[in-house]
Amino acid sequence: PLPPEGFYRVVQAFDCCEKKCRRFEAEMLVELGYNAAGQPIVFVPEVVDGMLAVPERGSSIDTPNLARLARLTVANQQRDEHSLQ
Repeated sequence: PLPPEGFYRVVQAFDCCEKKCRRFEAEMLVELGYNAAGQPIVFVPEVVDGMLAVPERGSSIDTPNLARLARLTVANQQRDEHSLQ
């Protein structure tokens, strides 16, 4: 089975594919997702104005590279309408 979607740490640097379009360095924070065909897609979050922002576009990676990612535990909290004030 494929690893769950979520935030991961790159434990060993790798290139997205044989074409080497994008390199993911060790210790990089990434978000793992999948397209409709089950192909892994990695998104690289950035800090923008003091907040973590995840881009809408990611990079497809070869499935064997999933072994180079370690899942992170991230706190999850639901906002209610009063917490936004």
